[in-house]
Amino acid sequence: MKKLLFISVLLLAFACSKDDEASEQSEQTFLEKYDGFEFMRKEGNGTHIISFKNSVVYIMEYYTSQPEPMCLEIHLADENNTDVYGAFGTGVKIIENESTLVIRYGSEGGYANRYYSVDASGEKLTLLFNCQMGSASSCRTEQIFSKTTDEKYSDYCN
Repeated sequence: MKKLLFISVLLLAFACSKDDEASEQSEQTFLEKYDGFEFMRKEGNGTHIISFKNSVVYIMEYYTSQPEPMCLEIHLADENNTDVYGAFGTGVKIIENESTLVIRYGSEGGYANRYYSVDASGEKLTLLFNCQMGSASSCRTEQIFSKTTDEKYSDYCN
């Protein structure tokens, strides 16, 4: 009888620990979950790499399709940190950082949102932009990126 009780308690402990891990993963924000991930899109001769960093909260983007290659580090401000918002001339602010990442950018002349989401496999990033205020359904442009380990932002930008 003691052995049966011991086995039951042991099984219950393992069952609870798996639930806790799943719960912790589902509670992660977009930037926590995809910290250090890099996604790449190639079109013609151009390469576009997006890298997410949660430690200092920013997005790094590299473009080769411009007349000259361009490296961007977009620092994001949350709603409670208005000191960063607008400090870089474009005004970039986190609107949502849950299962998707929504940022608002622009100036007093007009604001727009960008929506970042990753599929369940973690391999495909969808970026929606040229969006009016309000919802992702108002976006006019969609780009699909694939997770990359071959080419990285740091390969092109210091």
